[in-house]
Amino acid sequence: MKRLISALMMAGISGLASLLCVGLQAVTGPAMAGAATASAGYYLIGGSGQPYAFGLPTMVMAGGDVPSTTSAYPTFVGAAADPSGNGIWEVTTEGAIERWGSALSYGDMLGNKFNGYMTGIAITPDAKGYWQVASDGGVFAFGDAKFYGSMSGSYVAGPVTGISATPDGGGYWLYSSDGGVYAFGDAKFFGSMGGVTLAGGIESFQPTPDGQGYWEMGSDGGVFAFGDASYLSSEAGLPGTAPEWSFQFTGFLSSTTGNGYAQVSSDGGVFAFGDQPFSGSHSNPAWEEIIGVVR
Repeated sequence: MKRLISALMMAGISGLASLLCVGLQAVTGPAMAGAATASAGYYLIGGSGQPYAFGLPTMVMAGGDVPSTTSAYPTFVGAAADPSGNGIWEVTTEGAIERWGSALSYGDMLGNKFNGYMTGIAITPDAKGYWQVASDGGVFAFGDAKFYGSMSGSYVAGPVTGISATPDGGGYWLYSSDGGVYAFGDAKFFGSMGGVTLAGGIESFQPTPDGQGYWEMGSDGGVFAFGDASYLSSEAGLPGTAPEWSFQFTGFLSSTTGNGYAQVSSDGGVFAFGDQPFSGSHSNPAWEEIIGVVR
Protein backbone atom coordinates (compact mmCIF):
# COMPACT_ATOMS: atom_id res chain seq x y z
CA MET A 1 0.00 0.00 0.00
CA LYS A 2 1.23 3.38 -0.94
CA ARG A 3 -0.29 6.78 -0.53
CA LEU A 4 0.90 10.14 -1.77
CA ILE A 5 -0.82 13.51 -1.35
CA SER A 6 0.29 16.15 -3.79
CA ALA A 7 0.28 19.90 -3.24
CA LEU A 8 -1.05 20.87 -6.65
CA MET A 9 -3.74 23.57 -6.69
CA MET A 10 -6.43 22.51 -9.13
CA ALA A 11 -9.64 24.52 -9.41
CA GLY A 12 -12.96 22.70 -9.27
CA ILE A 13 -16.28 22.42 -7.45
CA SER A 14 -16.36 21.15 -3.88
CA GLY A 15 -18.96 19.99 -1.42
CA LEU A 16 -20.52 16.91 -3.06
CA ALA A 17 -23.00 15.11 -0.88
CA SER A 18 -21.67 11.71 0.26
CA LEU A 19 -24.45 9.72 -1.38
CA LEU A 20 -23.70 11.28 -4.77
CA CYS A 21 -20.05 10.14 -4.92
CA VAL A 22 -21.04 6.95 -6.69
CA GLY A 23 -21.41 5.05 -9.92
CA LEU A 24 -17.80 4.85 -11.17
CA GLN A 25 -17.05 2.03 -13.55
CA ALA A 26 -13.48 1.16 -14.49
CA VAL A 27 -14.03 -0.88 -17.64
CA THR A 28 -12.33 -4.27 -17.80
CA GLY A 29 -13.19 -5.41 -21.30
CA PRO A 30 -11.92 -8.43 -23.21
CA ALA A 31 -8.64 -6.77 -24.15
CA MET A 32 -7.83 -6.32 -20.48
CA ALA A 33 -8.89 -9.78 -19.41
CA GLY A 34 -5.92 -11.47 -21.07
CA ALA A 35 -3.28 -9.03 -19.89
CA ALA A 36 -0.18 -10.64 -18.38
CA THR A 37 0.86 -7.65 -16.33
CA ALA A 38 -1.07 -4.92 -14.57
CA SER A 39 -1.45 -1.53 -16.22
CA ALA A 40 -0.24 1.29 -14.01
CA GLY A 41 -2.19 4.33 -15.14
CA TYR A 42 -5.58 5.73 -14.15
CA TYR A 43 -7.70 8.87 -14.13
CA LEU A 44 -9.04 10.36 -10.91
CA ILE A 45 -12.40 12.02 -11.60
CA GLY A 46 -13.08 15.36 -9.92
CA GLY A 47 -16.49 16.55 -8.82
CA SER A 48 -16.38 19.19 -11.57
CA GLY A 49 -15.97 16.43 -14.16
CA GLN A 50 -12.24 17.08 -14.67
CA PRO A 51 -10.23 13.84 -15.14
CA TYR A 52 -6.74 14.01 -13.60
CA ALA A 53 -4.26 11.75 -15.38
CA PHE A 54 -1.67 9.62 -13.59
CA GLY A 55 0.51 7.47 -15.81
CA LEU A 56 -1.83 8.08 -18.78
CA PRO A 57 -2.24 10.86 -21.39
CA THR A 58 -4.13 14.00 -20.38
CA MET A 59 -7.72 14.01 -21.68
CA VAL A 60 -9.19 16.96 -23.60
CA MET A 61 -12.94 17.60 -23.40
CA ALA A 62 -14.79 16.35 -26.46
CA GLY A 63 -17.34 18.71 -27.94
CA GLY A 64 -15.72 21.69 -26.25
CA ASP A 65 -18.38 22.61 -23.68
CA VAL A 66 -19.88 21.44 -20.42
CA PRO A 67 -23.20 19.70 -21.21
CA SER A 68 -26.40 21.75 -21.10
CA THR A 69 -28.10 21.22 -17.74
CA THR A 70 -30.77 22.92 -15.71
CA SER A 71 -28.25 23.86 -13.02
CA ALA A 72 -25.36 26.30 -13.23
CA TYR A 73 -22.95 23.78 -11.67
CA PRO A 74 -23.77 20.19 -12.72
CA THR A 75 -23.08 17.50 -10.14
CA PHE A 76 -21.06 14.68 -11.67
CA VAL A 77 -21.70 11.31 -10.07
CA GLY A 78 -20.45 8.64 -12.47
CA ALA A 79 -17.81 7.97 -15.08
CA ALA A 80 -16.66 5.16 -17.34
CA ALA A 81 -13.75 4.74 -19.74
CA ASP A 82 -13.37 3.30 -23.22
CA PRO A 83 -11.43 -0.02 -22.91
CA SER A 84 -8.98 1.39 -25.48
CA GLY A 85 -8.17 4.19 -23.04
CA ASN A 86 -9.04 6.93 -25.52
CA GLY A 87 -12.25 8.31 -24.06
CA ILE A 88 -14.18 8.97 -20.85
CA TRP A 89 -17.92 9.47 -20.38
CA GLU A 90 -19.32 11.18 -17.29
CA VAL A 91 -22.91 11.53 -16.09
CA THR A 92 -24.59 14.14 -13.90
CA THR A 93 -27.47 13.70 -11.47
CA GLU A 94 -29.76 15.17 -14.14
CA GLY A 95 -28.73 12.56 -16.71
CA ALA A 96 -26.48 14.79 -18.85
CA ILE A 97 -23.36 13.31 -20.45
CA GLU A 98 -19.96 14.98 -20.62
CA ARG A 99 -17.36 13.48 -22.94
CA TRP A 100 -13.55 13.51 -22.93
CA GLY A 101 -11.04 12.35 -25.54
CA SER A 102 -12.56 10.28 -28.35
CA ALA A 103 -15.80 9.51 -26.49
CA LEU A 104 -18.89 9.88 -28.70
CA SER A 105 -22.42 10.85 -27.69
CA TYR A 106 -25.26 8.36 -28.15
CA GLY A 107 -27.89 10.32 -26.22
CA ASP A 108 -28.73 10.85 -22.56
CA MET A 109 -31.62 11.29 -20.12
CA LEU A 110 -31.30 15.05 -19.68
CA GLY A 111 -34.77 16.57 -19.99
CA ASN A 112 -36.47 13.16 -19.92
CA LYS A 113 -38.58 11.89 -17.06
CA PHE A 114 -37.07 9.38 -14.66
CA ASN A 115 -37.45 8.68 -10.95
CA GLY A 116 -34.86 9.82 -8.43
CA TYR A 117 -31.52 11.05 -9.74
CA MET A 118 -28.89 9.53 -12.01
CA THR A 119 -26.05 7.74 -10.21
CA GLY A 120 -23.91 5.86 -12.73
CA ILE A 121 -22.87 4.94 -16.25
CA ALA A 122 -21.34 1.84 -17.88
CA ILE A 123 -19.82 1.49 -21.37
CA THR A 124 -20.26 -1.37 -23.86
CA PRO A 125 -17.03 -3.24 -24.76
CA ASP A 126 -16.82 -1.64 -28.21
CA ALA A 127 -17.47 1.84 -26.74
CA LYS A 128 -20.42 2.35 -29.12
CA GLY A 129 -23.05 2.58 -26.42
CA TYR A 130 -23.69 2.94 -22.71
CA TRP A 131 -26.18 2.48 -19.92
CA GLN A 132 -27.26 5.08 -17.38
CA VAL A 133 -28.76 4.07 -14.04
CA ALA A 134 -30.95 6.07 -11.65
CA SER A 135 -31.20 5.87 -7.87
CA ASP A 136 -34.51 3.95 -8.08
CA GLY A 137 -32.84 1.25 -10.21
CA GLY A 138 -34.09 2.47 -13.59
CA VAL A 139 -31.74 1.57 -16.48
CA PHE A 140 -31.57 3.49 -19.77
CA ALA A 141 -29.70 2.09 -22.79
CA PHE A 142 -28.12 4.13 -25.60
CA GLY A 143 -26.20 3.26 -28.76
CA ASP A 144 -25.54 -0.49 -29.06
CA ALA A 145 -26.21 -1.07 -25.35
CA LYS A 146 -29.10 -3.47 -24.82
CA PHE A 147 -31.67 -3.31 -22.03
CA TYR A 148 -31.63 -6.47 -19.86
CA GLY A 149 -33.84 -5.34 -17.00
CA SER A 150 -33.89 -2.96 -14.05
CA MET A 151 -34.95 -2.58 -10.43
CA SER A 152 -37.33 0.28 -11.12
CA GLY A 153 -40.63 -0.47 -9.40
CA SER A 154 -39.05 -3.21 -7.26
CA TYR A 155 -38.09 -2.97 -3.60
CA VAL A 156 -34.47 -1.98 -2.98
CA ALA A 157 -33.32 -1.44 0.61
CA GLY A 158 -31.04 1.45 -0.33
CA PRO A 159 -30.63 3.76 -3.34
CA VAL A 160 -29.00 2.15 -6.38
CA THR A 161 -25.55 3.71 -6.54
CA GLY A 162 -24.14 2.41 -9.81
CA ILE A 163 -23.99 0.02 -12.73
CA SER A 164 -21.15 -2.13 -14.08
CA ALA A 165 -21.16 -4.10 -17.35
CA THR A 166 -20.04 -7.68 -17.85
CA PRO A 167 -16.84 -8.12 -19.91
CA ASP A 168 -18.76 -9.11 -23.05
CA GLY A 169 -21.45 -6.45 -22.63
CA GLY A 170 -24.16 -9.08 -22.49
CA GLY A 171 -25.37 -8.00 -19.07
CA TYR A 172 -24.76 -5.78 -16.10
CA TRP A 173 -24.88 -5.54 -12.34
CA LEU A 174 -26.67 -2.85 -10.37
CA TYR A 175 -25.50 -2.23 -6.81
CA SER A 176 -27.11 -0.31 -3.98
CA SER A 177 -25.86 1.59 -0.95
CA ASP A 178 -27.08 -1.13 1.45
CA GLY A 179 -24.82 -3.69 -0.27
CA GLY A 180 -27.38 -5.29 -2.55
CA VAL A 181 -26.26 -6.61 -5.95
CA TYR A 182 -28.71 -7.24 -8.81
CA ALA A 183 -27.62 -9.22 -11.88
CA PHE A 184 -29.16 -8.94 -15.37
CA GLY A 185 -28.41 -10.54 -18.74
CA ASP A 186 -25.34 -12.79 -18.54
CA ALA A 187 -24.18 -11.19 -15.28
CA LYS A 188 -23.98 -13.76 -12.49
CA PHE A 189 -24.79 -13.24 -8.83
CA PHE A 190 -21.98 -14.34 -6.50
CA GLY A 191 -23.22 -12.82 -3.26
CA SER A 192 -23.52 -9.38 -1.72
CA MET A 193 -23.41 -7.39 1.49
CA GLY A 194 -27.17 -6.83 1.38
CA GLY A 195 -28.73 -7.44 4.78
CA VAL A 196 -25.38 -6.99 6.56
CA THR A 197 -24.73 -3.99 8.79
CA LEU A 198 -22.09 -1.84 7.09
CA ALA A 199 -19.84 0.83 8.57
CA GLY A 200 -20.36 2.87 5.39
CA GLY A 201 -22.68 2.59 2.41
CA ILE A 202 -21.46 0.87 -0.77
CA GLU A 203 -19.88 3.44 -3.06
CA SER A 204 -18.11 1.33 -5.69
CA PHE A 205 -18.37 -2.03 -7.44
CA GLN A 206 -15.87 -3.69 -9.76
CA PRO A 207 -16.13 -7.01 -11.62
CA THR A 208 -13.06 -9.20 -12.06
CA PRO A 209 -11.59 -9.28 -15.59
CA ASP A 210 -13.33 -12.59 -16.43
CA GLY A 211 -16.67 -11.52 -14.92
CA GLN A 212 -16.71 -14.48 -12.54
CA GLY A 213 -16.58 -12.35 -9.42
CA TYR A 214 -16.61 -8.81 -8.11
CA TRP A 215 -15.72 -6.49 -5.28
CA GLU A 216 -17.94 -4.09 -3.36
CA MET A 217 -16.37 -1.14 -1.51
CA GLY A 218 -17.94 0.89 1.28
CA SER A 219 -17.48 4.59 1.92
CA ASP A 220 -15.45 3.68 5.02
CA GLY A 221 -12.92 1.80 2.86
CA GLY A 222 -14.19 -1.71 3.55
CA VAL A 223 -13.64 -4.14 0.65
CA PHE A 224 -15.81 -7.24 0.16
CA ALA A 225 -14.85 -9.94 -2.37
CA PHE A 226 -17.19 -12.42 -4.08
CA GLY A 227 -16.73 -15.18 -6.68
CA ASP A 228 -13.15 -15.31 -7.98
CA ALA A 229 -12.35 -11.85 -6.61
CA SER A 230 -9.61 -11.94 -3.96
CA TYR A 231 -9.52 -9.86 -0.80
CA LEU A 232 -6.01 -8.41 -0.43
CA SER A 233 -6.42 -5.67 2.18
CA SER A 234 -8.26 -2.39 2.64
CA GLU A 235 -8.11 1.01 4.26
CA ALA A 236 -11.22 0.42 6.39
CA GLY A 237 -10.92 2.35 9.63
CA LEU A 238 -8.34 4.79 8.31
CA PRO A 239 -8.36 7.96 10.47
CA GLY A 240 -10.75 10.43 8.88
CA THR A 241 -13.36 7.82 7.92
CA ALA A 242 -15.17 7.76 11.25
CA PRO A 243 -18.87 8.74 11.38
CA GLU A 244 -17.83 12.40 11.34
CA TRP A 245 -15.79 11.75 8.16
CA SER A 246 -13.51 14.44 6.85
CA PHE A 247 -13.27 12.28 3.71
CA GLN A 248 -14.66 9.01 2.44
CA PHE A 249 -13.75 6.35 -0.11
CA THR A 250 -15.38 6.96 -3.47
CA GLY A 251 -13.52 4.89 -6.08
CA PHE A 252 -12.27 1.34 -6.62
CA LEU A 253 -10.15 0.10 -9.53
CA SER A 254 -9.14 -3.49 -10.27
CA SER A 255 -5.77 -4.18 -11.82
CA THR A 256 -5.93 -5.53 -15.36
CA THR A 257 -4.96 -9.01 -14.10
CA GLY A 258 -7.49 -9.04 -11.27
CA ASN A 259 -4.68 -9.71 -8.81
CA GLY A 260 -4.68 -6.25 -7.31
CA TYR A 261 -6.74 -3.13 -6.83
CA ALA A 262 -6.64 0.49 -5.74
CA GLN A 263 -8.94 2.42 -3.44
CA VAL A 264 -9.46 6.16 -3.95
CA SER A 265 -10.61 8.61 -1.30
CA SER A 266 -12.54 11.83 -1.80
CA ASP A 267 -9.47 13.85 -0.77
CA GLY A 268 -7.54 12.31 -3.70
CA GLY A 269 -5.59 9.64 -1.84
CA VAL A 270 -4.77 6.45 -3.78
CA PHE A 271 -4.09 3.18 -1.92
CA ALA A 272 -2.72 0.34 -4.05
CA PHE A 273 -2.70 -3.39 -3.19
CA GLY A 274 -1.46 -6.54 -4.93
CA ASP A 275 -0.13 -5.99 -8.44
CA GLN A 276 -1.95 -2.68 -9.03
CA PRO A 277 0.89 -0.16 -9.39
CA PHE A 278 0.73 3.20 -7.67
CA SER A 279 1.00 5.97 -10.28
CA GLY A 280 0.31 9.03 -8.15
CA SER A 281 -2.46 10.82 -6.29
CA HIS A 282 -3.92 14.27 -5.82
CA SER A 283 -5.38 15.93 -2.79
CA ASN A 284 -6.96 19.34 -2.50
CA PRO A 285 -10.38 18.97 -0.83
CA ALA A 286 -10.64 22.74 -0.37
CA TRP A 287 -11.03 23.00 -4.16
CA GLU A 288 -12.50 19.77 -5.45
CA GLU A 289 -13.43 16.36 -4.17
CA ILE A 290 -12.54 13.21 -6.12
CA ILE A 291 -15.63 11.13 -6.94
CA GLY A 292 -13.90 8.05 -8.39
CA VAL A 293 -11.34 6.48 -10.69
CA VAL A 294 -11.34 4.94 -14.19
CA ARG A 295 -8.78 3.52 -16.60
